[in-house]
Amino acid sequence: MATVIRAIIIEDDSSSVTLLKEFLKDFSYITVEGVASNLKDAEAIIRENSDVDLIFMDIDLKGANSLDLLKHVNGKTKVLFITAFPDFAVKAFEFNTIDYIVKPISFDRLKKALSRLNIVVEENTEKVVHEEITNKNAHRFGYDNMVLMNIDNEMKFIKIKDINYIEAKGNYTNVALIDGTSFTTYGLIKIWEDKLPSDD
Repeated sequence: MATVIRAIIIEDDSSSVTLLKEFLKDFSYITVEGVASNLKDAEAIIRENSDVDLIFMDIDLKGANSLDLLKHVNGKTKVLFITAFPDFAVKAFEFNTIDYIVKPISFDRLKKALSRLNIVVEENTEKVVHEEITNKNAHRFGYDNMVLMNIDNEMKFIKIKDINYIEAKGNYTNVALIDGTSFTTYGLIKIWEDKLPSDD
């Protein structure tokens, strides 16, 4: 891939930064321009790299929420969230987000996320960018008919009409779909009951 992707990392955990950089060695087209570990430094690095192509971002920066930083990000800049907090996924997709990875991160999961970025970069046409935004908005405005769940460390949209039933499993919830498949997602059953329509 000839195109070079300029990236910055916003992450307050040094071990996470080290692991991410190690994984990125296999993606030679991505160059890391800088790293920030707190809100102040993150604001500065975003200003200094306003034309950066990609931001690897954690949600929590030493107790501060990093989402507000994205108001100052170039509209063409893609964001890849890598965080321990699954609850912010819906809010994160209001921005130019290509994926939302819940820690711990694996190489295969990162590779899958970056493949979504590659499609946009390799095509590099207004048509593709427009379609990407349109598809993202289709998800966004379909939230009334879908729920976002953490399945095998990946945030996925599940159509409400496809859910057969849910049952409690401690701090987790078992979800059974009408096609016979099932999975376990993080979150008390009360959280999902509030999001799903009643039987009335």
